[in-house]
Amino acid sequence: CSLGQTYVDGECQGTPTNYTTWQSALVAASRNQTYAQKGQWRLPNIKELGSLVERSCVAPAINLGTFPSTPSAAYWSNTFDADQVNQAAGIKGRIVDFTDGTEFLTDVSLHRLVRMVRDLTAQ
Repeated sequence: CSLGQTYVDGECQGTPTNYTTWQSALVAASRNQTYAQKGQWRLPNIKELGSLVERSCVAPAINLGTFPSTPSAAYWSNTFDADQVNQAAGIKGRIVDFTDGTEFLTDVSLHRLVRMVRDLTAQ
């Protein structure tokens, strides 16, 4: 589930938390390292986040069987926007917009959410 939602009976319930800045997303991720009774969660890097995009889907561009109730929204990564893809819009971290799977944000008024990941070897 997106941060702010709760997984209940195969669905993500509630409203995901909107993080308007990259810094607030990083802080939230550091405070939520224990999630769903498991530890070592973190904000994904841009390649990890991009690997969740399902190119055959749109609005949202993600497999809803694996990631139920995912909104069509932009998600933060922990990767700094060194290429300045979004810096003109004041966005310092890289994002993936799961509306269409792009790695840039054209509408800066969109919600920006957090999806935590963890390594498969994590306990």
